[in-house]
Amino acid sequence: MDQGDSGLQRGLLTKSLVQTIQVPFCPESKLSGIENKDHLICVWYRKRIKVPTEWNADQVLVHFQAVDYESTVWANGEEVARHRGGFTPFSYKVDLGNLAADREIEIVLRARDYDDRPQPRGKQARGFTGHGTLYGRTTGIWQTV
Repeated sequence: MDQGDSGLQRGLLTKSLVQTIQVPFCPESKLSGIENKDHLICVWYRKRIKVPTEWNADQVLVHFQAVDYESTVWANGEEVARHRGGFTPFSYKVDLGNLAADREIEIVLRARDYDDRPQPRGKQARGFTGHGTLYGRTTGIWQTV
């Protein structure tokens, strides 16, 4: 979690992250393993994946079903995608031609969700918990990757 949205300046793009989260659950949910109900301004994710050699492909497509709200994605340290929209999917291609023989990709995602900026909010509560027909706040990855 990056409450001051200063992680890029503080080196979170390359540093180890402290917590582990169960994706595709948002950090506010119990199923994520974090269950932080505070107003989260910015969250970071890091995942190393190995592309199977039997895929025999020059590119791989990475698909995010939903990330709330503003996302920046890096693959092996190179920015590859930006997206705005908490409930719309987005994808990007990673070029495998420049990878080492092990074909590992490190994917880093920064998701920002400010309370004070105009953006679609759906049925999210503005407070700390859901009530009535409004559900609790959702930050970061909340659907399948």
